[in-house]
Amino acid sequence: MAKTWICSNAIENTLHEAFCQADIEFSTYLEQEVMSHEERLTGSFVTILCRKGSEVQKLVREWGNNLNIGPWYVSMRYRDVTPKKGEKTLGADMAFLLSVNIRDKMHNKKAILVQSKKINAQMGNSGIQFLASWPVKDTQARKLSSKTPFGYYFLYGPNFDNTRTRVISCNSVLGLLSASNRAASIPLAQTMSTSRSLADFLLYDFIGCWVGDETDEIIQIAEGEHPKIGVRYIIDISISHG
Repeated sequence: MAKTWICSNAIENTLHEAFCQADIEFSTYLEQEVMSHEERLTGSFVTILCRKGSEVQKLVREWGNNLNIGPWYVSMRYRDVTPKKGEKTLGADMAFLLSVNIRDKMHNKKAILVQSKKINAQMGNSGIQFLASWPVKDTQARKLSSKTPFGYYFLYGPNFDNTRTRVISCNSVLGLLSASNRAASIPLAQTMSTSRSLADFLLYDFIGCWVGDETDEIIQIAEGEHPKIGVRYIIDISISHG
């Protein structure tokens, strides 16, 4: 049974699989490159995610045409819009913008702001050792949380233990920081139980329209049009039918 307003198992499964494959590819890449700077890792994450998202566009369109229900269009693309001089970042690396246009049924635009963090790791005698936590600053999380109730962290983890990319809200991060003795990190065990997988979050929560900010200011940020606040990457997801 379909789980979102799309009302199509075929489209939902296609999108979910694309996001899953993007997560696996990136987290496998992370296993070798975790010592790289987070900015470089996020660039690779965005590139892989949008490439996998764009690959499903033709499949979705052909599916709709074959069933004679009219064309469905799904597009996913990104822009590198490094904040200009004087622009604040609010502690967010990425902005996701969702635009839905379903003729005679649904017109919606939502956005979320995202900060990325790679899992703690260190070089040992046998190579890279992954630690069971992510580094997160309380002040950064509070800053993002104060701007929008739809601020999230994408926590990068390795593929080999099925951690992969976990998505967690700023408020949950603040709760974990408060409960943890390590004030500058959140533990893996508690994070796994309070977060979502990347594919589940993007499809069922964000594209499913259960989460997302509709205020003019956050939409402006996600469109790259805000005069004072910027992010590094803008990811546009557009779905239309009819």
